Amino acid sequence: MQNYFPYKDREEWEKVVEQAFSPDAPEPQFSQAYERKKREMISSATERRFTMKRTTTILLAGVLSAAILTPSIAVAANYAYQAWQTRTNPHQNTIQIDAGSDLVDSDQIMSLSYGWLPEGLVCGEDGKYRNEKIGQSMTPIFWKLPSDTMSLSTMTEYVTNQQTYTTKSGNTVMYVQRDEGYDEMWVAFTDTLYVAQLFVDGMSEEETRQIAENLTLVPTEEETAVMWDDAYAEPNVDGDNEAIPLQFEPENLNLCNVGDTVDLSGLSGMDGGDFSVTINSATLQDDFTGINTDCIGLDADYSGYLDKNGKITTKRSLIRCGDGINSLNEVISEETTTMQVLVLELTYTNTGTESAGVGIFAPLFQLEDDHIVNMRVKDWDEGIEYNWETTWDLMADNSFFSFATQQTHEKNGIFDIAPGESATVQLAYLVDEDWLGNLYLDLVSPSGYPAESIDAGCPILDLSDLT
Repeated sequence: MQNYFPYKDREEWEKVVEQAFSPDAPEPQFSQAYERKKREMISSATERRFTMKRTTTILLAGVLSAAILTPSIAVAANYAYQAWQTRTNPHQNTIQIDAGSDLVDSDQIMSLSYGWLPEGLVCGEDGKYRNEKIGQSMTPIFWKLPSDTMSLSTMTEYVTNQQTYTTKSGNTVMYVQRDEGYDEMWVAFTDTLYVAQLFVDGMSEEETRQIAENLTLVPTEEETAVMWDDAYAEPNVDGDNEAIPLQFEPENLNLCNVGDTVDLSGLSGMDGGDFSVTINSATLQDDFTGINTDCIGLDADYSGYLDKNGKITTKRSLIRCGDGINSLNEVISEETTTMQVLVLELTYTNTGTESAGVGIFAPLFQLEDDHIVNMRVKDWDEGIEYNWETTWDLMADNSFFSFATQQTHEKNGIFDIAPGESATVQLAYLVDEDWLGNLYLDLVSPSGYPAESIDAGCPILDLSDLT
C-alpha cells in the first residue's frame, strides 16, 4: 500500500501556501476569492490547477441526475456520525460532516493509505499524483476534524453534478463534478475524525470509485493530517473578485531589446541580491525541438501536443464568466489557431558582493495604447475573458511552460550564485500566431501584473518585431 504523509505542523503548511503563490502557480483570473481559498488547501503540485477547461471529462454521466434534485444524506453505522452534501445554490454545494460524540478509538492517530490507484498514476515530490501520458492527476489532502466541534462544513462552486454513496467498509463518499478545474471527492471515514479530500482529473467513474473503496486509515504514532479550520471554508463574497490592473502611464514604459543587458538591482533577487540580466536571444519555432523540461525544470515530453500534421494548434474560446454559484461560464465563440514556441535565452549575473539567488517569473502580454491586453481577460468590467485550450492543457496562463538551466535550482529559482558569477536559463512560451507583432515581456514582474511593473519603471522586453 502507498501511504500519504502530508503536513506535520502549521509552519510546514504555511510553506505550502507560499509555494501555491510561487511563479509556477500563477494566479487564476476567475473567481479569485474562491480559488485563493482553495489554494490554501492544496499542495504546490497544483501548478496549473483549476485551469479553465471546457472539455471536462464526464466521470459520473448517467447516474447523477437524481442526486441533483434532493440533498443526499448518508448515515453511517453509528447514527450520530453523518456526512452529506446539499445543493445550496444552482451551482454551489455544501459539504457537511458531523462526527457526533460517540467515536470509536477517537484518540488513535491515523495516516491515510491507498490500497489501489490507477496504473501509471505516480506521486511526485510535491505530493500530487500524475499520469502525464493520459492526462490524469490527483491531489490529496488529509484532514482531521477539530476535537471541540468534530464537524466540517465547506462549499464548492461551479458544480454541475454530484453523487453521494457509501463504500463497502461504511465510509461516506461525496463526489462533486465541477465545470471549472478539478472535480472533488470527499471520503468521510465513519466514526473517526479523519476525512480525505481528493482533487481528481481525467479519471473514469470506475477508477474514482475504486480509489474511494480502497482508501483506509492506518494506525501511526505521528499525526500526518491537517487540522481543519473554518477559515478554509470562507465563502466567496459577491464583489470580492479583485480587478486586474490593466491601465498604465505610457511615459513610464521602460523598453529594452534583445542583446541588451539590464540592471535588476533593487527589482529582483530572492535573497535581496543585485543582478543584471542579458537578453541573449529570442527565437520562434513551430515545434518543440530542444524543449524537454517543464516550467520548473523537470523532464517533459511535448510530442503529444502536436496535431496530426505536426503543428501546434489550440482551440481558443471567448468566455463570459459565471460566478460559479448561480451561473457557469458561457462560451461566446470558439476558434482554432496555430501556435508558435517562443524561446528566450537569458543570462543572470550576480552584480552584488554576496552570494544570492534569483527567482524567475516573466509573463508575456500585449499593449494597446495605455492598456495591457491581458491574454486571459478581454473586458474585466463586463466579466468576459479569453481562455485557451490545448489537448493537454500545456499553457494555462502567459508564463513560460519550460524552464531549463545547468545551474543548481529549485523549481524556477536559482540559488547561491556567487558575486560575479552568471547563470544562463532558457524559457519557452506558447504564443498564438496572431499575438506576434504586439508582444512584450515583463522581465521582473514583482507583483505579477505588467501594468504595475510598467508604472514602477521595471524593464519591459520589446518583442514586437518577432514575426
